[in-house]
Order: sequence, then structure tokens, then C-alpha cells
Amino acid sequence: MNSQDMMRLAARKFGSQIQSAWQDFHLTGLPVLYDPDSHEQQIFMPYFLFHWDPQKPRTGKRANRRGGIVSRWYELERAGTLSDMHRLFLEQATAQPVSFWEVLWSEAGEGFGLLDILVGMETQVIERSASRALQKGDIIYGQVWNLQASDRGLHGPDLHPAQLEGRGDRTSEKTQKEDCQAKSGPGWR
Repeated sequence: MNSQDMMRLAARKFGSQIQSAWQDFHLTGLPVLYDPDSHEQQIFMPYFLFHWDPQKPRTGKRANRRGGIVSRWYELERAGTLSDMHRLFLEQATAQPVSFWEVLWSEAGEGFGLLDILVGMETQVIERSASRALQKGDIIYGQVWNLQASDRGLHGPDLHPAQLEGRGDRTSEKTQKEDCQAKSGPGWR
């Protein structure tokens, strides 16, 4: 899954609705003006790309429909070109809850243990990049993705910008699976 490709599709198909998504994100009907330079971009863009749906009810049976309108549209347009790994990434991005996590332990280059602060669930994440910078007691915001039955990766907004700077987009499925680094899209303009 190419995040830049998904951002282009979102701008082309849903750019005129960004204000509506921004208001939904803030859970208000009040006029909260969209600010592409806001520090909230880091958490808004994943919401916009993977969860926002202008016709999705907030309660009831249809409230749990899979993914937002942008990710569903992307999956439809790229149906013949998405690999199994890309489909898995889309599935995890839309299905796993976003939460606040406390780092319980970290082994550089190997992984770390997390506690979901909101629900009290503990999990272990196997990955190679964020574990180099995380320390016990750190609080992070993101999603834990189940990439295989025994592997979990963490995806979140710019968790460690200093370490990720200049690395560019990784397209190899093997690299994406082994090096689940945190990424978010560029600012919306």
C-alpha cells in the first residue's frame, strides 16, 4: 500500500469534504475550521483515510461497518493490484482500535511490551525501528496490527520523527512486515 497514492486518491475524490471530516473528527456540529498545519494532523489523517465515513451512523448495527469511505474506495480502485500484504495492512488499519499505550519494556531492534491504557490489555510487539527509541514508561498513541498469528506491529502517527526522517517509503512486503515503522501522511494542502 503506497500512502502517497492513497493521499492522492483522498484529495481527488474526497478533498471537498475535508471540512466535514474535520468536524466529525472533533465530534461537533460547531464550525471548527480545518487547519492543515494543526498538530492534530498526525491523528486526523489516519482517521480521515481509514475510518471517516460521512454516511456512517455513530450507533447501531451499521456503525461497525468495515473501514472508512476513503479506504474502501482505495481498495475498490486498486482491487486488481493490491498484494495480500497490502490488503492485510488495509484491513488492520481499518479494524484495529487506536489507543494510548504505555511501554512496559523495550528491547532495541527486537520489540516491546505495551499496556493499552484505556482497556488494560497487555500485548507484545515484534518490530525493529521504534523499539530503538522507546523506553519503559513512554506513552504512545497508535494501533497494534496483527500481521500474522504470532507477529504484531505498531502503527502510529510520527512516533519518532528523528529516527524515521529521510528513510522514505518502503515498498518491499518483507521490509514492511519486518520493520513496522510508524508513518502518517503528509500535511493536507
